[in-house]
Parts: sequence; structure tokens; C-alpha cells
Amino acid sequence: MKINTQRLLVGGSIVAMFGLMATLPFNMGGCSAGNINIAGMVNAGGKAFKAATLDARHEKAIGESVSLALTNDYGVTKSEQLSQYVVLVGQTVASRTSRADQPWVFGVLDTQTVNAFSGPGGYVWVTRGAIEQMQDESELAGVLAHEIGHVVKKHGLQAAQQAGFADAAVTAIQSNNNLNEFNGLSDKVVDIIVKQGFTQPQEFEADAEGVKYVAAAGYDPDGLLHFLQRIRQKQQLGVPNLLSTHPGLDERIRRISNQISAAGTGGRGATLRDRFNQYTGRAPQAASAQEAGAP
Repeated sequence: MKINTQRLLVGGSIVAMFGLMATLPFNMGGCSAGNINIAGMVNAGGKAFKAATLDARHEKAIGESVSLALTNDYGVTKSEQLSQYVVLVGQTVASRTSRADQPWVFGVLDTQTVNAFSGPGGYVWVTRGAIEQMQDESELAGVLAHEIGHVVKKHGLQAAQQAGFADAAVTAIQSNNNLNEFNGLSDKVVDIIVKQGFTQPQEFEADAEGVKYVAAAGYDPDGLLHFLQRIRQKQQLGVPNLLSTHPGLDERIRRISNQISAAGTGGRGATLRDRFNQYTGRAPQAASAQEAGAP
């Protein structure tokens, strides 16, 4: 996918654009998928900059590009109720991070594939298939918290740096603003985030951050652990398309379990199964004893 303004404004999927925009009224601040300014991503005066100088402007552009790639591939859910619910849960968790004041965009991808994604700048997506594998709100909060952890720790930006994203911008300037090489590397960044996923150390770090965020938000951090354990069981049974971009489930589960045990936070927060069932359209089940502790 070429990250240039004309393609995003004119040639991009209208469904994807409206799908992304549909999440914005429910976010604090929000941002528009059509406002990617590639010219602003390179220094107009021709001054070279290094990867370390990639900042919030570049995060936003890369995050939008990742989001457009995902929504072009999968589409977005037609359920406004589910979309609003995911936004509210996501904002609740994000409010407990060091980047609580930045705009966050949360959305649901319309695919049975079980996965979740994040793009730099506060873009977080979870698939309909992943939600269908969850049993309560604490699990949804845990999965979103993991992706929020990737954003807070700037893992997507690190992927851009490693792909030579900044150097491509310099090359574009030096070649009379020819964006071909720049576009090619931006495609590479999107491919890393959307298809390959982050490194195992980055997955571990996002888990550790996510566990802290959900506990601070009032959720039971065991939710993420329970979700990953369930997915691991299905993987062992040979079920395909389960968290394919999130490596090392065995070690992740071990580390999360140890972290929760050390913190003594397991089983102490809200799980909110009834509310989860209500917003996801499932049949009512017996209320959890932790319902009263809703965040």
C-alpha cells in the first residue's frame, strides 16, 4: 500500500475511510484518516534527520497507514453498539497510561480471524473473531491493553526506524521529492506491523504494560491470561488463524502469570461478563460476583 496523500484521499477504500471515521466521535480528540500530510513528514528545507527524530507527526501518519491497510483487508464491523463498546473499554484502559491525553482510535475489524493490531499514534484494532473467543470484559480489556502497550512503548515507531523510514524521507528530499523509495519503505513498515507482527521481546513488554494498565483501570488482570490460555489450547488442537502475529504464547503466558502473582492483583478486579454479553449480543449468563466493581 503506497502511503501518499493522493491515494489515501482519492484511491483508498471509501468503506475503510468511513469505517475509520465512524470510530472518531467516541474518542477523545480523534483524528482523520484523510489528513495524512506526507510533505509534512519530510523537512521542507532539506535538512536531514535521523531515525531517532521520528516524532508524533510520523507516528500519526504510520498509524493511519496501518489502519487503512487493515480496514481495506478486513472491513469494519457494522455493529455500532459493538464499536462503541470497544471504544469505551479501550478509552478506559488508555486513560491509565502515560499517554492518556493523546487521541486514541479503537475499532473492530470484520473478520473471523482471531487477532488484534496496533499502529503508532494510538490506533488499536481487534477482530470480531477475537471478541467471539472472549468470555468477559476483562478479557477484552486485557487484549486492548496489550495493543495499547505496543503504542505506549513505541514499538511501531521502532519498526519504522529499523526499516529505514527516516532515511527514506531524507532520500526523497535529495531526489527532488521523489517519494518512490519513501513509499516502498512505508509499505515495508505496514507489512511488518500488519503481517509479521512485533518481536517476542516487544510482545513480552506489551504484556507487562497491559497487565499494569488493566489492574489500574479496575479490571481483573487474569482476563488477558485466561484469553491467551484459551487460544493456546485451540492452537494445540490445530485451529488456524489464532494470533498469528503474536509469537511465543507459552512464554507469554508464563511471564504474565508470574507478573500477576508477584503483584497480587489476580482475581481482584472486575470481569463484567453480563455487560460483555449485553454489548456483544450474547445470551445472558449468571452475573459475576465482581460485577459491582465495574471500572
